[in-house]
Amino acid sequence: MGLDNRYIYRMTHIDNIPHIVQNGITHINSPNKNPGYKNIGDVTLIGSRNSLILPNGRTLGEYIPFYFGKKMPMLYVIQKGYNGVSITLPEDIVYCVSNVQKIVDSKIGYLFTAGHAKDGYTSF
Repeated sequence: MGLDNRYIYRMTHIDNIPHIVQNGITHINSPNKNPGYKNIGDVTLIGSRNSLILPNGRTLGEYIPFYFGKKMPMLYVIQKGYNGVSITLPEDIVYCVSNVQKIVDSKIGYLFTAGHAKDGYTSF
């Protein structure tokens, strides 16, 4: 199976879709970031991403997380409201999907991990 048939997934709130359609998926430090971004993630986890220095010298917070599976653990947390995360109804969660080959062809910087990036056991 080639990289055309391997997919990556990004969860977001449906209210973020108009901005994504207009500007693509943007980062908080992007010049065209979404000023009305509706977060559905764990803010403590998101905040801690800036303190993790990666093997390339950048911080984890400089990257936008994607998943290789459709049923990621964070989806459960978001729908149940665990870890202080506000509950988001399933109908308000949208997946942005791309195939891995498009990411490789785009020549943008990316990292892959063998597990959760904040887990001390993962590798990059």
